[in-house]
Amino acid sequence: MALAKTVFALDAINTYASGTTTLGNAADISTARPGSLLYLWYGPDSTTACTVAAEAHVQISPATSGNDSWSDLVTITFGTTTAEAEVLTGTEAAGSTVLELASTTNLARLSRILIRNSTVANSEFADIASIVTNTSITVVDGITNAQTGSTVYTQADQRIVALPYGANRVRVTYYAPTGPSACFMSKLVLVTE
Repeated sequence: MALAKTVFALDAINTYASGTTTLGNAADISTARPGSLLYLWYGPDSTTACTVAAEAHVQISPATSGNDSWSDLVTITFGTTTAEAEVLTGTEAAGSTVLELASTTNLARLSRILIRNSTVANSEFADIASIVTNTSITVVDGITNAQTGSTVYTQADQRIVALPYGANRVRVTYYAPTGPSACFMSKLVLVTE
């Protein structure tokens, strides 16, 4: 039997207030085969000092329903370094790779950033390929959404978790850091027959 791959959002990008805990959506992974993955993105969306790190608990359950059998598969702890914020100075069209900024202070090549749009659903993560000091950054891939006046935050991160064969459901519990608010997003890649 041929294998198939399905990609879908488990939890769309969203902002979580400082110090809050949010339970993400549960997904059925009962037909998932080895090679199934969970992708998780994180980014602080303020420059408030972080006193307690953000965490994401990836949980699995052997049950097909109910909430009495969730177990932590892995706990991911993100850094506590205070984010730098820079506002885009231009209107950047979807697909753009060059993003105009008046300042590139503390931005680094090969680092991950959160591009925080005033409409949270249009926010996105990107990786910096190169920097023209105090002029622009070039990101590895073209941005997905048009960005006007969006804020670029440093200290974003991404993790990938292999999902075990035999679990029936997966979910993520998000713990926003103490200090800044934060954006989280997760996607599932399920390999099925």
